[in-house]
Amino acid sequence: MSIVPRSMVRVFKTAGWFEGRQIAVPSAVPASHPASALLAELGGLTLVNPAPNICSVAFQHTTDAADLMVGWEAALGTELVGIAVEDDGHAELYLSDRGHVIGCSLVHPACFLVGRTIEEALEAIGSGKRAQPMLLSDEEEITLYGNTYRQGDQAVIGPNELT
Repeated sequence: MSIVPRSMVRVFKTAGWFEGRQIAVPSAVPASHPASALLAELGGLTLVNPAPNICSVAFQHTTDAADLMVGWEAALGTELVGIAVEDDGHAELYLSDRGHVIGCSLVHPACFLVGRTIEEALEAIGSGKRAQPMLLSDEEEITLYGNTYRQGDQAVIGPNELT
C-alpha cells in the first residue's frame, strides 16, 4: 500500500514514482521509524513546482537542520528524521515517529508544521497550503511568509498541540 495520497498520484508520477516503488534507505535512518518507509517509496524523487508557492521538494535523508530540531525533539518526546529538502535548499522537512511533518528553515530561525500526518503533509505540498508557525516555550516570535507570529497568537503551534 502506497503512502502517496490519491490526490497526489499524478504529481508523484510526473516525478518518476510508480506503485510499488522501493529503493534502498540510508543506514542512518532507523528501520522502525516511519521515515524509512517514506524514503523507501519517495527517496530520490523531486517534485518540481508542485504548487505555486513551492519551487521544489527533493525527498532524501537530510541532517543539515538536525541541530535546530533538537529542541523540538525534546519538547515532543520524539525522534525527528530528515526526509526532504524544500525550495532548493531553503528548508528541510523532518518526520516524527508519530507521523508529524515539521519544516525547518535554513535561511532564518523558523520551524513550521507542514502536516499532522504524512498524507496531510503531502497534500499540503501539492496544494501549496501554507504551513503553520511553530514556537517552543522559550521562543518569543517567528517570521513566516512575511508575517511575524508571537507566543499566544492563535496561528502558532506549540509542543502541547502535537503531543
